[in-house]
Amino acid sequence: MTPSLIEMRRLDWETPASLLQRVAVLEKVHPIESIEQLRDRLDEDRAAFALFHRAWTTSRWPSCGLPSPVASPTHSTRSPTRLRPASRSKRPIPPCSGAFRRHKRGCPPWAWATS
Repeated sequence: MTPSLIEMRRLDWETPASLLQRVAVLEKVHPIESIEQLRDRLDEDRAAFALFHRAWTTSRWPSCGLPSPVASPTHSTRSPTRLRPASRSKRPIPPCSGAFRRHKRGCPPWAWATS
């Protein structure tokens, strides 16, 4: 998974309803309990964002196919047969990107940012 293929898109009230519904269901830190709360979070004086992987969709809003969350394929991209023990590795292991570290700590792959 290449971090350069992950993009953050702003969500607003014009975002397809199926995508907003998915974000509302997946929000665990500040649960959304009503449509009024969702509308407040998407108001002009606030900002909400979602992370998308460019390889999973060609449309601006992937609401038709509802793609997998950004971080889910990381489990399948590393196969144990390709990994070598760190002691025999010739190159140092590069540091993880910030998005990957946040996922490993248990943050949801869809993120809200409110101001």
